[in-house]
Amino acid sequence: MERAFLEYGILGISVLILGGIVYKFILVRMSKEADVMRDELQDIRSRYHVLLNQQLSDYKEVVRTYTNMTSKVKSTLDTSTEIMERVLEKIDDGGG
Repeated sequence: MERAFLEYGILGISVLILGGIVYKFILVRMSKEADVMRDELQDIRSRYHVLLNQQLSDYKEVVRTYTNMTSKVKSTLDTSTEIMERVLEKIDDGGG
């Protein structure tokens, strides 16, 4: 009976030690994986911000180009309106 308690005690201690080793191994591995995932997430965030800033810069350039084109079109329309008014004045004045 004493021998059985001793064997079960040794077996229990062995299982406990083995469980501790496995638990520590799992924790260490999970910790390393968490660090790797954190680094990957940081890299993804960094690339996202670079792309977002690039896209914002592209949109600003589009707005500048559109504004420039709009101002040129407005200037062209103003000039053509002025020319048409002069032509109409010449026609009204009686000749050309």
